Amino acid sequence: MPQSFIAVNGEVSHFDSASGLGQILTMQGESYRFHCIEINDESREINIGAKVTCEIWPVLGGYEAVNIAPLDK
Repeated sequence: MPQSFIAVNGEVSHFDSASGLGQILTMQGESYRFHCIEINDESREINIGAKVTCEIWPVLGGYEAVNIAPLDK
């Protein structure tokens, strides 16, 4: 079973509810895409500007944010 590449904290910089696609900007200034199924509270919704913790995994030749947990509930 693959292990996570890295755990990071960041902020949701973009999220389109209709497509379920978004982007997280990490505290280190890196940006990673995500799909709403990776939001771990199963809501499939998250606010732009929400502080999160997530894991960065290699996906299809790139890296994406997975296991996204909002920090400011």
